[in-house]
Amino acid sequence: GEGLQQYILLLSAQRSKMDCKLDDYIKELSHHIGLKWKALARLGLGFDETDIDAIAHDNVYDFEEQIHQLFRRWKESEGRDASVDKLEFALDAASLTDVKQKMSSFKAKQTAVSSPPPPFAEVYRDATDTDGPSKKRLT
Repeated sequence: GEGLQQYILLLSAQRSKMDCKLDDYIKELSHHIGLKWKALARLGLGFDETDIDAIAHDNVYDFEEQIHQLFRRWKESEGRDASVDKLEFALDAASLTDVKQKMSSFKAKQTAVSSPPPPFAEVYRDATDTDGPSKKRLT
């Protein structure tokens, strides 16, 4: 019914926020990875030397673009499986603990800002309650 449609829209909006978080994480990580991007690509993200050389060669005079292209290619290859958790695992695999520590504090700040969607029952109850939200929940 209508309540279910509203809940699906809410979940879609929440998924979009989660995608933005990955993009925000990548943007922040790009600032911290620096010259270590090749180690992350090789040891953490599974890129082979040919791919790494192609990224570097295609953007030989633009270091920031090299990093951007690395993460773009990684997201394309992972598709829907791309996640902050996978990037954190990659930082561990590449032994980039200093970068991971910086990113952990960034992630903590980002996580504190967001909240999970309410359960379907609560959304449905609010959608079908003709008197507005229940005051019983406040007590």
